[in-house]
Amino acid sequence: MGMWRAYFLDLCLLDDLFDTIENFLIDRRVLMYGNRSHDKNVLSDSGSVIFLRDDTAVYISMVTATVDQLVAGSIILASTCSAFGRIGFVCEASFRILQTNTFGSCLPLTLLHIFASLCGEKYFIMNEYSLIMTAVKAIVVFLEREDKAGCPCPGTLSTTENHECVFSKDVVSLDEVTGLLLEKLQLYAVPGSRPEFFGTLSSSECSTSHYTGTDVSDSNSIASKSYTEFGDILSLLELVASYMSWDWTWSKIISPLLKLLDSCACEKFSAGLIVLLGQIWRHGVDSCGNLLVGAEELRQKLFSLLDQNPRKWSMSAQSAIVQALIAFDKINFEELIQREDLQAATNQSDHCNLVRTWFFKLGAEQKSLLASFFQTADLRER
Repeated sequence: MGMWRAYFLDLCLLDDLFDTIENFLIDRRVLMYGNRSHDKNVLSDSGSVIFLRDDTAVYISMVTATVDQLVAGSIILASTCSAFGRIGFVCEASFRILQTNTFGSCLPLTLLHIFASLCGEKYFIMNEYSLIMTAVKAIVVFLEREDKAGCPCPGTLSTTENHECVFSKDVVSLDEVTGLLLEKLQLYAVPGSRPEFFGTLSSSECSTSHYTGTDVSDSNSIASKSYTEFGDILSLLELVASYMSWDWTWSKIISPLLKLLDSCACEKFSAGLIVLLGQIWRHGVDSCGNLLVGAEELRQKLFSLLDQNPRKWSMSAQSAIVQALIAFDKINFEELIQREDLQAATNQSDHCNLVRTWFFKLGAEQKSLLASFFQTADLRER
């Protein structure tokens, strides 16, 4: 076994291998390779990427992976991670697989039960991944109890009179998970609750990122760890919200977050909360349309943050507010800035005017950076 591991390590970069398999499980696409001789129609095949080599047309095309292929991939990932003591990667992969719930829940449940079977108890008890796995277990059990999968898979087959689902051991409800996550957020929001962190943090050590707007140097390990934990909590709240009804999400997540935003002591964390609110709103609109409970209240809250005194916010926080406001009506930022007639079309002229006024008061360099940022965000939403 020792020789096999050494040989495998010489041939493979483990992190690259794990990333490749995880991407396969999430994207659920495989490359198909083939050869076509002198066939002019190959060049017009929009479903293929064509490479010409001598007189042969070599093409590859992306096709949806079969369930058997995905199951095989999950087995390879879990068994390899287990053999090399990298079960933490499987925990992270479980979270990301649950994020891709647009394909239905049957397959994710199948893959996660394979992970649990091959990784054993360590899959559930690693201290550094305890928060992630608490949320993962709660979501898995919730989906199985709600019968949202609608098809047989390892999760439903193992839950019989004699065999309890492995994810149900010591599981807590999603209400409890949400309460736990909000309690942890409170530690970052309430002034003085984390003095050892706020005393070491300086704005020069931070830059823009998805949630926290930070890129903390290794020299400030306390700040780096705190920002990482904060981002994990926000990501888990977004994951829970994506599986729940809008009414539940408004009551259990959004309303507490709005209250928390008023007392947040750090701008970087405030920016993260605002981005999360925008992300949750997108989930709600995608699932239920624009007529959602509390929509106008949330819009007005964000509007007031930017309208009253934008200068008190950092640029990352201001960008987060604008990004969230744009998300409400799915407005393209470039069109909003360039076309004044778009205001009437959106029926949100006050909000459009505010965003335009805010943007044109910025310096040239800030405008360029933000235009590039929002252009990337617009492309990502398409």
